[in-house]
Amino acid sequence: MRYLALDLSPDMLSRVRAKAAKRGLRQVETMQADMRALPLADASVDLLCSYSGLHMIPDARPAIAEFVRVLKPGGELIGSVFVASGSRRMRTLFKAGQRRGYAMPPPDPLTIKRWLTDAGLVAAEVSDGGFVLFRARRP
Repeated sequence: MRYLALDLSPDMLSRVRAKAAKRGLRQVETMQADMRALPLADASVDLLCSYSGLHMIPDARPAIAEFVRVLKPGGELIGSVFVASGSRRMRTLFKAGQRRGYAMPPPDPLTIKRWLTDAGLVAAEVSDGGFVLFRARRP
């Protein structure tokens, strides 16, 4: 089985390699890539995990479309994302980050669900709260 970890940040990829080595996971490969332009073939991925990444870009929809492109029919997308409708403390932190040039997270869990279904995914589930878990499947 092949496990491929992609991230735009070389530092994050270095952390993945170190953790995989510590756990003796030799099948983990790393690749620097932007989630909005994955260097993967169409319909080549069984399971795509996107943890704490979609809130790092101004518009997550191109990344979600790219996830759908690389998923095999029946393939599953799972992940997590901060949303702007979280706690007052989270909203304050997001606004401070936005003033420093960081992207504002998606507005709320319902928006995430709509983006998943608009991209063609089915059986979309999105948890509630300021940090949401999501899953959906390519038909």
